[in-house]
Amino acid sequence: TLGIDVSRLFSDMIMASKTTDVVQKKMIYLYLTTYAEQNQEMAILAINSLIKDCNHPNFKIRGLALRSLCSLRFSGAFEYLQPAISQALQDPEPYVKRTGIIGCIKLYKISPALVLEGDFVDRLYSLIKDTDTLVVVNSINALNEILASEGGIAISSKMVIYLLNRFKEFNEWGQATILELVSRYTPRSEQEMFDIMNIFEDRLKHASSTIVLGCVKAFLHFTEEYPGLQKQVFERVSSPMITLMGTGEVGGTYELTYTMLCHINLLIEKGAAEVFENDYKQFFCRSDEPTYIKHLKLDILVQLANERNLNEILAELREYVTDISVEISRKSIQSVGQIAVRLPQLSSGVFTMLSNFLTLNTDYVTTETLIVLKDLLRKYRHEADNIVPLIEDSLDYINDPNGRSALFWLLGEFGQMIERSPYILEGYIDNFKETFATEPNTAMHLLTACVKLFLKKPPEMQKSLGRLLANCINDPIDATLKDRAILYYELLKQGPSKTKVVVDSEKNEVYKFKEDFDTDITEKLIQEFNTLSVLYKKIQEKFILPDYIIEKGVKPKKKPTVTEEEEEEEQVVHTQDLGLAQNDQVAAVSSGIDLLDIDDNTANPTGRDAGVDSLGGIGRQDSESENRGTYSGAGLLDTLDFGSGSATTTSATMMAPQLQLLPNPVLAAEKYQEMWGMLSESASVQRVLQQMATTSQIEQMCIDKSIACIASGEQNNEMKFYFYAIKGDQTATFLVELQINTLNRNLSASIKSDGPSDAQGFKNILESALSSLF
Repeated sequence: TLGIDVSRLFSDMIMASKTTDVVQKKMIYLYLTTYAEQNQEMAILAINSLIKDCNHPNFKIRGLALRSLCSLRFSGAFEYLQPAISQALQDPEPYVKRTGIIGCIKLYKISPALVLEGDFVDRLYSLIKDTDTLVVVNSINALNEILASEGGIAISSKMVIYLLNRFKEFNEWGQATILELVSRYTPRSEQEMFDIMNIFEDRLKHASSTIVLGCVKAFLHFTEEYPGLQKQVFERVSSPMITLMGTGEVGGTYELTYTMLCHINLLIEKGAAEVFENDYKQFFCRSDEPTYIKHLKLDILVQLANERNLNEILAELREYVTDISVEISRKSIQSVGQIAVRLPQLSSGVFTMLSNFLTLNTDYVTTETLIVLKDLLRKYRHEADNIVPLIEDSLDYINDPNGRSALFWLLGEFGQMIERSPYILEGYIDNFKETFATEPNTAMHLLTACVKLFLKKPPEMQKSLGRLLANCINDPIDATLKDRAILYYELLKQGPSKTKVVVDSEKNEVYKFKEDFDTDITEKLIQEFNTLSVLYKKIQEKFILPDYIIEKGVKPKKKPTVTEEEEEEEQVVHTQDLGLAQNDQVAAVSSGIDLLDIDDNTANPTGRDAGVDSLGGIGRQDSESENRGTYSGAGLLDTLDFGSGSATTTSATMMAPQLQLLPNPVLAAEKYQEMWGMLSESASVQRVLQQMATTSQIEQMCIDKSIACIASGEQNNEMKFYFYAIKGDQTATFLVELQINTLNRNLSASIKSDGPSDAQGFKNILESALSSLF
């Protein structure tokens, strides 16, 4: 460790390795593994000593010898590893088995074919049934790494049942490993899904963020196909996640706080904003927090803002604008602008606040406000009359290239609203060389602004524009700028009207900014929940080498513990057999029962009533629900607070098959009017469209879902439709009045039905029909 070469003592150290003292053995083995590569001729003697110690009566020495043998770093060593590792995997001592399992991974790195073609994979699967929990966890991790290209460990229902029965025996890291494994498992039935969720429910109270986030990941995976149930999962997990976030703040462990905030932010992007919006004050920044925590909290506040809490959130952001940190001040102004983009109906108050920021006479505040206003006025051009005239009083505080670029854009687009706008630009043209010698991009914005303003105010801008074009063409500071100036010059020679078509044409209203709606990355990150991907906001392929990625969706080729025939038989085993009682489990393990190959005879070795679930007595199935084939799930639903109604009703609501509609329905107009006047509203839809469509396109979308249109039209910026549909068995009729405001893209629909119990199902079909517009 002091950098002294003591390799010449190699032979003496081999002789000294015969000691029985464990401490001396550790030091000698460390020396041998360090210098074996430099003394490969004598290293064979070291290997012989290590192999001999692999049979030592002391299990600590056996494990230490194997670990050292696996650490030898020269090409001829690996051929001695296979028999030593095979022997270790059968050792009665857990410590030696654990070392042997890690040795399998090292051997796989050296010679993958030797591991895959041998019986190591089968042995690792068999060790999942070991009585020592660390051996089980090491086996799972080893299989995931060795079989990474095949999708990792082969997960079967019997394996999951066995691990769930022993779940509380594992330490924190072991439970995290099992949670990750179970999150990749797809339950065979709704009953099994509820049972597993119920087992994990109390882990949401765990002090470890790894355990809590592992449970959340499993819950999200199980409820992926059930949006209604997933929303209730959001409600259940919100409090534990906020509690852990607060624990990090109180204890000063901001790494924990940041981790929880990243995952909360991802859930909000997934659709949990309504769940967290009541706790928005939890995301207010504290003065002693690091900047990276404040940044993330500001992003979350933007997504939680709505008409009920907007005033409080804006007031808090106003305080951050005068923060001592310039970075946080800028971020706060950006957050105010993002809220205006998200909430068009409440944007007027945001513009008032931004106009007040211009009066603070602070350079970085003024600069960032202009940048934000530039983006907002692309969407809300009607606000320009109130905002643009205020810019003239803020010119002395714009000292940043980005701020000058924003100013030039505003003057080019709305310069006609400022009487002195030509003279403001003239001041920059007079100092063109001094100001823009190192800012060619800013000079490009100045050139474009001057051309636009010339088209609006030709007399005042003619001479100034001529001087600017001459400077850019005859004495350019940048080749691209020269090319742009020549382009504008040639356009102007064709006439102002043609130039206006190219440079200053009418702008379409901006409804959203694409970079703010990247839903694809959100869905991918949900699949990688509780990993570094969430913290980096990158999918794993962006920062992990391909060799270390477990391929998703790849069915593992090796499934030695479960054959296809056994898997088919497994489908008839009820999930109420999910576990053995704790005492039964120990007895089964000690008596050699193969718990990973449980069949109908071994699933209940004690002969106790099969209707009782030994995992805490939850998820039972009474005779009536069994005859119906419907899982009651009362224990789970009560524990997770999933609704106040009966469990059977909730389960049926969440998991009911989709409503079937009658193809090509027929309904007379008189009958439609009569029913519309008699029926009351059964359901409604309120959405903001991301893209528009014509009336005929919308009608066709609904017709494809067996929803017919009886009348439609468009007048005064509003599209109106009257739809109807009939249930497949003709026991219910559904009437719809749908309106779309073409200015703000708000969609509202009123649904009436003489079968109110089916209204929610029909609503889902209607939303599915129009989903391409949302």
